[in-house]
Amino acid sequence: MVALDTGGTARPPLALDESWPLVGRGADVRRALDGLAGTTRAVFAYGASGIGKSRVVQEVAEHLDEDGWLVLTATGNPALSAVPLSALAPVFARETGSPLTSASDAAELFAVAHAAIARLAGDRSVLLAFDDISVADPVSVTLVAQLVEASVLRVAATVRESEPVPDVLVPVATAPDSIRLDLGPLGVDEVAELLTRVLGGAIAHRDVVELHRAAHGNPLFLRELAIGAWDAGSLVAHEGLWHLAGEPVGTPALRDLIRARLRGLHEAERDAVERLALCEPLAFDELARPGAAEALAALELRGLIRVDESGPRVRVGLAHPQYAAAVREAMPRIRALSLLAEQADLVSSRPMDPGDELRVAVWRLDAGRPSDPALLARCAVLARSAYDRRTAERLAAAAVAAGAA
Repeated sequence: MVALDTGGTARPPLALDESWPLVGRGADVRRALDGLAGTTRAVFAYGASGIGKSRVVQEVAEHLDEDGWLVLTATGNPALSAVPLSALAPVFARETGSPLTSASDAAELFAVAHAAIARLAGDRSVLLAFDDISVADPVSVTLVAQLVEASVLRVAATVRESEPVPDVLVPVATAPDSIRLDLGPLGVDEVAELLTRVLGGAIAHRDVVELHRAAHGNPLFLRELAIGAWDAGSLVAHEGLWHLAGEPVGTPALRDLIRARLRGLHEAERDAVERLALCEPLAFDELARPGAAEALAALELRGLIRVDESGPRVRVGLAHPQYAAAVREAMPRIRALSLLAEQADLVSSRPMDPGDELRVAVWRLDAGRPSDPALLARCAVLARSAYDRRTAERLAAAAVAAGAA
């Protein structure tokens, strides 16, 4: 039921910045639990940032803890990946009182870890819940592989989408007694269920669809978009039904998360990301600049772009709608104007179909560049026929201002 505060304003029963319920991952959790209750020694959850990998592993760990298992937790940190045992040493010091760093070689390290776990666990089964294992320091990862192979413990770990499983873990991850969970985006119905549970009431279907599109089915992005909408006053309830008034706007935390994901791009990679943020989707040959092919391949491997081969031309876009908003917001205005003008000149230098004309007209309008009044008028009609009222009105006004009859 939708709650009301003393002023009569509808409020969700759950604070939006609290932990949200886990929705759409029940089958993954059950599969992991069933496997670990049997002969499975390792569970690896794969997926994009924010898709719910850590929540699934956390849910598995909590269930096993309730069932009497000894559950240890560790987290990989790329900033500490060069520090030996930076992931596991704190765990053993905290849970077992055994300083792993006192070991003089790999054999002694394994013996110390094995003995410490045996003392702490007694006759209990042991699970190591390891978040971001793919970016942990190699010594910790090697020790985990040895402990799993020796049946000292079982592991449930998350693997970042853009990072491969460390080589030493490949035999464990690909063994018959290992489970791989590939977590994809939530569907529209799952987003509706999640929002209904958080808000305490149903949300209009068209707004569910809009939030699903904006979040791309990513639970973390959905959460930040809902918080942003609430903070902006655009998430409102009317007659028991929640509505979204205006475009979904994310929180600063969401933008920081995206920018962290994009940090460290090489010059050619950043150039491609910025062009796509302003002009996506672009045909592959519309991104043809020195080093572009290598940059796009690297971006695809990192899960930052998507490649669409369904039409006659290969098209490229950013992997998530929120990436474009975060990149545009951080881009200097002069840089944006320059890129828009460059892309308009590039596309208009070749034979254009009506869709190309519409793109060029919009880019030049966004860049403050003059366009042919007749072209603007034609494109206003095209936008209207595509039910893009806002763009049609902008182009029509620009056509009149440019002297169209």
